[in-house]
Amino acid sequence: MNKFKRLNLFILIIIFSFCPFIITGCQDKNEIESLGFVSALGVDLDDNNNFMVSLQVIRRGISLEQNQNTRALVYVSSGKTINEAISNISRQLSEKIKFSNEKCIVIGEKLAEHGIQSVIDFSLRVNDVRPVVPILITKGTAVDIIKTRTKENSVSGYDIGDMVRKQRDLGVIGKCTNLDFEENKNEGVNVCGLISKGNLRDNKSEYDLIVSGSAVLEKYKLVGYMNEEETRGMNWINGRIKHGSILIQDDNAGKINLNILSSKSRLTASIGRNGIHINVNIKEKSSINEINQDVVQSLDFNTSPHKLDFLAKKQDKVIYNEAVSAINASKNRLSVDVFGFGDLLYKKHPDEWEKIKENWNKNFGNLQINVDVSSTIKHTGLLSKSISY
Repeated sequence: MNKFKRLNLFILIIIFSFCPFIITGCQDKNEIESLGFVSALGVDLDDNNNFMVSLQVIRRGISLEQNQNTRALVYVSSGKTINEAISNISRQLSEKIKFSNEKCIVIGEKLAEHGIQSVIDFSLRVNDVRPVVPILITKGTAVDIIKTRTKENSVSGYDIGDMVRKQRDLGVIGKCTNLDFEENKNEGVNVCGLISKGNLRDNKSEYDLIVSGSAVLEKYKLVGYMNEEETRGMNWINGRIKHGSILIQDDNAGKINLNILSSKSRLTASIGRNGIHINVNIKEKSSINEINQDVVQSLDFNTSPHKLDFLAKKQDKVIYNEAVSAINASKNRLSVDVFGFGDLLYKKHPDEWEKIKENWNKNFGNLQINVDVSSTIKHTGLLSKSISY
């Protein structure tokens, strides 16, 4: 009998030992289910010049398979401050709003022209907003982007986050986060990705979202845009292109598509009699990906390795032209230093920088910038892919 009493007592001790964990687990689950996780934040100026905030909020406990249309809901409200607008939205929800899963911040053109410092300040002050959230500008309204249903699922914020990562590596958008604005406070220039609404899909209810090109801001205000070619040229100069492709054309060889394997750049500054000289040295490696089938036999790189050098020079010209297009856009159309050359002068020639920093935009326009490109193409052996016309 005593033996059974001891056994029962032992079982009770085990049960009570695990009770706190069971209760805590239930509490954690209830707490999570009472939170509304924001996947995307949009900020505009409304007709009364108040902040109009749009939040895409994930509905907890609903999988994609259960309901494509209601996994994420968009809430919109206006206020004199961003916090006031969000407080208005929180009263519509039964959950507490959390920004820890936020994938992007989209800002409408009207607000970008007036200045986005309030958005940056908000994102850096709220505890659960990550300091590396991508900032995107749209030529329309942010609410239109946030409400857009995309192909993969109804959580467009997640899709935008994925697109931003891919497009950054390709070098066709600017690198811009809320923390970048804080770190670039002295220079005052930030280059953000540009997002737009694309074509209506065949089902008449879903749209493409396009992340390509850049919006240039100086002291938190929009000054203009750069297209995809100009943006990639800027990123060639800054050494930020990780992969992508280059299409070269030749009268004899036709069209050849190259895969970018790696790239880097080296910037130097010198002071001469004729002013400030910036030297940009770009090095790039690539491999042949696709080639016009009609000329495969004439491009036998095993017997004629010099043909790779010939193609590399063609590739140099493409990269050079993209870099020059960025320089021309920055100096002539935008009149701002999107490359950080001012920071280079501050570090390498601080005495000279002190003389010209107060009127840097004008002095930047007078810079003599030399670009040198040196690329190599990896020997690929047998080419199995062809470009079709």
